[in-house]
Amino acid sequence: MSDKESDAVEPKPEEWVFGGSRVDNGKRFHAWIPLDDPHRNELFYKPRGSFAVGSVYEVQVVRREGRVSKYPDPKYLRRCEDEALRDQVSARHAAAEVVIGRQQLERADKKDDPVTVAVDRLAELARHVHPSQRNAFAAMVLNKIGRSW
Repeated sequence: MSDKESDAVEPKPEEWVFGGSRVDNGKRFHAWIPLDDPHRNELFYKPRGSFAVGSVYEVQVVRREGRVSKYPDPKYLRRCEDEALRDQVSARHAAAEVVIGRQQLERADKKDDPVTVAVDRLAELARHVHPSQRNAFAAMVLNKIGRSW
């Protein structure tokens, strides 16, 4: 058996509550709360999958050297009995989803910027102009813009 094989730690099942979405530095994370943590500290992971906020899942976990690794495909067990915890994670999730929604709208608005749309359209048209005529096309565009001042 190699050292790597002897160092391997098998994941163990733990019961965690799915806390929903959180936002940090403009990025979405999923919050998970181990039920055996008396302080109800949230652990954050890249969003993978769709889960019910405030529900308990069986999660395969490896705890090693202060790190907690969560394996994919948590299994739904039940609704969390702790109503206060369910309310808290639901409120935090809703607030994060509003922030995420605003960020998505802002990104969409930036894509729909009229100047960007117009320049992108001109660039698309220019792709169809023969290379020997591109300078003339650019001069025509600048001439029209200049006349509008």
